[in-house]
Amino acid sequence: MNPINFQGKIYKNWKDYFLEKFSDRELFKVEQFDLDDKFLVSYRVTTNKEDSETEIIYQMHIDGIKYVELFDVHFNNPKSPRLTDENKSNNYGFDGQGSTFNEKNLMDLDDWIEIPISKGWTEKTTYYDGQEIKTECIWPRDNKTEVIPIDQKYLGNYGCLLFPIVPFKIILTNLKLKRNADKVTTVETVIEPMIK
Repeated sequence: MNPINFQGKIYKNWKDYFLEKFSDRELFKVEQFDLDDKFLVSYRVTTNKEDSETEIIYQMHIDGIKYVELFDVHFNNPKSPRLTDENKSNNYGFDGQGSTFNEKNLMDLDDWIEIPISKGWTEKTTYYDGQEIKTECIWPRDNKTEVIPIDQKYLGNYGCLLFPIVPFKIILTNLKLKRNADKVTTVETVIEPMIK
């Protein structure tokens, strides 16, 4: 792997990046967990601010897998239960597909990590007649708003029919919500960034 010059610093690998990213001990607390795992080393990053409950989890392969050093990076907050549940059941974050250490993946990961650190996010849940219909996570990205549907369970409900059916299911659900606006309620939970 060739060293990468990113934001005025040189990084040789993912470990260098994380050590630098969370090096300010006045802002961040980094602790290792899952100490019995033989294949992964796992870290939890929190802030020293008492009012922030957000945590960033990153996991790296211990050794032996060339070019696939990074396993997963995701973030959670107890006020954002759907995103946290999604991360526990199916790591939603920046995963092994983008783990090769190169400039593009480094920029993508840094953009991903800045969501909990400096941007924050909103978890928006829509209910129809008291029943949960959909949940979305919303965050700013490149002067736009990124909306990611979570916990929809389409794969479990439709299996191999996922691709032909799901677009119609989404359209029908949105029509149902528009036609019956009096039965629709929305709950939005705003998660403040770790550092303001």
